[in-house]
Amino acid sequence: MTSSNERGYTLTEVIGVLSIVGVLVISMSMLVNSMFSRYKTNRVQDQITSLQKLINQRFVADGNYRSATKQQLIKDGVIPKDMVMGDKIMHAFGEADIKPGYLTFTIIFSELPQVACINLGIMSWIIQDTSDLVSIKINSDKYKWPGASQNQTSTLPITTVMAAKSCKRGSDNVIEWEFQ
Repeated sequence: MTSSNERGYTLTEVIGVLSIVGVLVISMSMLVNSMFSRYKTNRVQDQITSLQKLINQRFVADGNYRSATKQQLIKDGVIPKDMVMGDKIMHAFGEADIKPGYLTFTIIFSELPQVACINLGIMSWIIQDTSDLVSIKINSDKYKWPGASQNQTSTLPITTVMAAKSCKRGSDNVIEWEFQ
C-alpha cells in the first residue's frame, strides 16, 4: 500500500490567483495609459505655445504673416524639427496646419482626443494683461475676446464647461487658434 503526501492547488485557488493577477495587470496598464496620455497632452500644449512664439518672432519684422505658409515655415526651419515629417507638421496626437493671413495667422491641430481638446481649449493665453490670441475655434464653436465682433461666437477665456461642451468624444477634435 502506497501513501501519497502530495499537496497541490485546487482549481478554485488557481482561478483566484489568476483573477488577482489579471486585475493587477489591467490596473497597471490603465495607469500607464493614463500617464502616457497626460504626457502627450502636455507635449501638445508645449508645441502650440512654441509654434505661436516662433512664428511671431520670425514675422515680426515683416509686419504681416502673408508668407507664413506651412511650406515656408518648414523651409526656414521655424517649425521645431521634432514636429516636421517630410512636408507635414505633426503634433503629439496627429497633424497640424498653419494658415497665413495679413495681420493674423491660424494654427490648426486635428486628431485631438477629448481630454486633450478640453485641456488645450482652457489654456490661458494672457500674459501681463494682454494676449496675442484673437480667437479659438473648437470644432464648430468659436470663441473671441469680449468687445470683439461676436457674430455667433462666445467669449474668451473658455471655461472647462464650455470646452467640454465643444469637444466631442473620441479622437477627431479640431482646434484652430488665431493669433495676431
